[in-house]
Amino acid sequence: MLVHQFQFVWGLRYIDDLVIRDRSTANNGTMNERRYAMQDGNWNTIAICDTTGSVGERYAYSAYGAPVFMTGAGTVQSSSPIGFETLYAGYRWDNATPQMYYVRNRFLLPQVGTWNRRDPLGYVDGMSLAALYVQLSSTDSFGLFAVDTARKDPPGGEYIEGYTNCAGYALDPSGEGTSLQPTESLKQMAEGVGQTCYVRVGAKTCGRHCRQRGFRCHTMGYLYIVKSYNREEMIQIRNALLKLAATHDSHVMRYGFRELNAWLCKKYGFCRNGGPLDFHFLKGNCGEDDYTYQPCHAGKNSAKDCRLDPKVFNPTEEDPDYFAFPQGVGKMCCCSDRMRDRSGLEHPVFRRRIRGLPVDVPGVRRM
Repeated sequence: MLVHQFQFVWGLRYIDDLVIRDRSTANNGTMNERRYAMQDGNWNTIAICDTTGSVGERYAYSAYGAPVFMTGAGTVQSSSPIGFETLYAGYRWDNATPQMYYVRNRFLLPQVGTWNRRDPLGYVDGMSLAALYVQLSSTDSFGLFAVDTARKDPPGGEYIEGYTNCAGYALDPSGEGTSLQPTESLKQMAEGVGQTCYVRVGAKTCGRHCRQRGFRCHTMGYLYIVKSYNREEMIQIRNALLKLAATHDSHVMRYGFRELNAWLCKKYGFCRNGGPLDFHFLKGNCGEDDYTYQPCHAGKNSAKDCRLDPKVFNPTEEDPDYFAFPQGVGKMCCCSDRMRDRSGLEHPVFRRRIRGLPVDVPGVRRM
């Protein structure tokens, strides 16, 4: 029988936003020790406290993350007595030999300031395939590429000014001239701009699903395979994604968008056009009885504004979903109370969430 020794609760602000770590000190599955993590602006865990608020341990780091363990009073010690492992940049510390951090796709060696192997994505950050391209204003949560955190972007997404894409049109009503691009999962990006999203809910029932939960507005999000891949390839890609999600009891809409394309390229060789997956959002209405959608397409002839589809999509009369089998591989229904602008984003502080590739499960991650 599998007995879990740890249980984690993660926040919504960032993929490695650790809130709580529970531990079974007797290794019997009973979580009898709780610690709260305190992280700085770069997501380094700098201290932990217990349920009374007393600081039990403090941590400092070298430039590339080699940890210095201290007691709550600041006395240096050789290691963490309770084996606290979420440390530098929110990475998972492995105290074995050699000591290193697990960063999903690679291991970081803090003693030499480099990764243990070449970048699976190639020369995306610079001319070195092993260098750690992280500065004070950037993070690399997957061991693949650095993301600038100085931008005022929503969690999981990136604003690109100057034109409008389907996500900017459907999800961010304040942003005329906004392109919203995912830096993590599509679910994380949508919830970063004030949506509440439900996976496995289709277009035909999305509007009513939102109304029944007290929301006024609805939007559909899709993960699909681009048409440059033939039907046989689409079926292979779809089966690979379903197997991945089933293995980890998750859903494809909760995995990092870029990381899914990189994984399909590296593992299965689907690398054409930057990867087989793309996303699309349909803007729903806020009327009580109007469950239709207005599609908007970004294309070569719409550099400044997305091109509105002349025909409104009505899933009650047409196909129940926008993408037919096998092209569509993931969908979610997103609900909102009102149209929020970027200065009025509302986020639950300690919302449980799903992490990215490759071994994470819904809500809480157990080890």
